[in-house]
Amino acid sequence: MLSLQSGYALRPLLCHTRHFSTSSPFSNALKVAFFGSDEFSIQSLRRLHEASKQSPGLISHIDLIAKHPKATGRDLKTISDVPIVSFAQDNHINVIRAESTSEINDLVANNYTMAIAVSYGKLIPKKFLSAIPYSLNVHPSLLPRYSGASPLQFALLNHDTHTGVTVQTLHPTEFDRGEIVAQTPEIPIAADETLTSLRDRLAVEGAKLLVQVVKDGSYKDPQLSSKYEYSYASKITPQMAEIDWGKSTRDIIRQYNTLGPLHTFKEIKIKKRRKPLVHEWRRVILSDISDAKGIEDKQPGEFELGGDQIIIKTSDGAIAAKYLQLEFEKKEEAMKFWSGLPKKAGDTPYVFTQKQ
Repeated sequence: MLSLQSGYALRPLLCHTRHFSTSSPFSNALKVAFFGSDEFSIQSLRRLHEASKQSPGLISHIDLIAKHPKATGRDLKTISDVPIVSFAQDNHINVIRAESTSEINDLVANNYTMAIAVSYGKLIPKKFLSAIPYSLNVHPSLLPRYSGASPLQFALLNHDTHTGVTVQTLHPTEFDRGEIVAQTPEIPIAADETLTSLRDRLAVEGAKLLVQVVKDGSYKDPQLSSKYEYSYASKITPQMAEIDWGKSTRDIIRQYNTLGPLHTFKEIKIKKRRKPLVHEWRRVILSDISDAKGIEDKQPGEFELGGDQIIIKTSDGAIAAKYLQLEFEKKEEAMKFWSGLPKKAGDTPYVFTQKQ
């Protein structure tokens, strides 16, 4: 049966259920283990926390299950924690650290009635899921389209005109193979969309849909399947941030808006006294990239200085970069990069290229 509420088409999910009988007025209230990490997951936790305050008969308790803080930076002296922990602490939500399979399985003793995973980044073990009556996941795509680790990035890089959010159950052995409970309507993707702007919009919509599913209990009796075809969104690799100058300006701008700083390669041919000739291609990282005009008479990859920017020819126009960093050198403003190029690159063409 199709239920339409708040514009969402509900798709209930097959899941292992247990029925409890008790005289307590809150006997059916959910005790939730919420597995989360990043900014996307914060919105879901926020909405669930608000719902638990407004309806104690719906959710009796929420624990945030978070990974352990990690040592990062030079000499591993900086301790880095996931953003959702600060939100939980500020809102007096109990935080439990669990990351390994054994640590998560030990949480069975807490007698949760629902596990919710949102951008946790790790498969929830089968043993734990089998001990929990219900489980849910918020995924930022219209599953089974863009199953996998990078649905937002693939939607942007493929210039999709719309996307959405899916609430599904957690599969015990595979990511994004659970039963679909509900999906949002198709959400438009703007021409100037960035990864952050799309993430933040879908986080809000996904959180609203999650709470709706919890409130109406549609996860208990699944009946519908998705109309979308399966595709896989693999993890983003460093190679995906390399610029192909044969692509359009639109493609490269979207690549930057999705992946952040991009890289290309520059021919280097320098001869230092008493040392052999160095002839190689070195990576150049470009940041603060935007659309640009001019240099129509050049070939893709050729560049010149234009004010405080390096202007680079694309297949159908040009882009500008305000900051550049040649491999083994410091990040520089465009004018400084330009003036230092003869010394650093020698007598070579002013052309960026793909890796040789």
